Amino acid sequence: MRKRSWAYYLIFGCMLTLHSNLLGQIVEPKPIKVTGDSLYYLTAQDTIFLSIDFYGEKVFEHFLAKGQTLYSLARFYGMQPEELLFYNPQIDPLNISIGDKVKIPIPNRAIVRKPNRFRNPKTSLPIVHKIKRGETLYRLSKMYYRIPIDTIKSWNNMTSDVLKKDHQLYVGWMNVEGIPDSLRKNYGGYWWKRSFELGAQFRGQGGGTKKLRKEKGAAFWQKKARGNSDELFALHRSAKIGSVIMLLNPMTRRTVFVKVLGRIPSAKYQDTVKVVVSEQTAKLLGARDPRFFVEVQYWK
Repeated sequence: MRKRSWAYYLIFGCMLTLHSNLLGQIVEPKPIKVTGDSLYYLTAQDTIFLSIDFYGEKVFEHFLAKGQTLYSLARFYGMQPEELLFYNPQIDPLNISIGDKVKIPIPNRAIVRKPNRFRNPKTSLPIVHKIKRGETLYRLSKMYYRIPIDTIKSWNNMTSDVLKKDHQLYVGWMNVEGIPDSLRKNYGGYWWKRSFELGAQFRGQGGGTKKLRKEKGAAFWQKKARGNSDELFALHRSAKIGSVIMLLNPMTRRTVFVKVLGRIPSAKYQDTVKVVVSEQTAKLLGARDPRFFVEVQYWK
């Protein structure tokens, strides 16, 4: 048997150690970011990071943990399952995974903002606002949270009123037991409630001999300083004036019900434009461009 030198065993041992380290790096899984744990949707170790979304609502991102479901998540935050899907059109309820991101709107009434109120660190967690470009202390104080500017500065040890993008400011705390539905008014705000009311009218129009018509094509809207931005309405080529139609944006999976106020001017819009909508309607549908694709349903 060939005799090995001490140098051979030294080199072999080093290679074995290196190989073991490499194997450890390969098989060690990267931790998945989650909110709460398998027993609780929120814990005192979590932090609520809020930002303002396209609709002007305060939202945070909940990352699903093992054992959490969309139904119980919605109930925990005082919402109906359909409300949760309204804010998360990207979610497939039949295909969710640990670590999936779910957007949750947080009403002001769920945020404890009184500095002299007792806070139990075992049953509450901090709320932090993530600064976006253009946001000011005045806006946070008067429009978002209704907290005195001096209070915000005191909580965050600020000596200046200047805010920079991506700064994080403590603005209050929330109970780890979630949000009672009594603290919510209407999901999506006033306009979503208005759409819901029009949806009831839409379903009531389906009686008798009427048939449900469906079409797909372009929708058009134009931003204006004044005028049509304060109501949910549309112009259509053939739906009965005064009736309610349903609009679906397949890109955002948002559905909005609107009232037909008139006909589309043929001289101004091509035949590919199926509906002209108000600015508020376009916002609820999640439209960013003046022209976007929609599916239309109406009774005729």
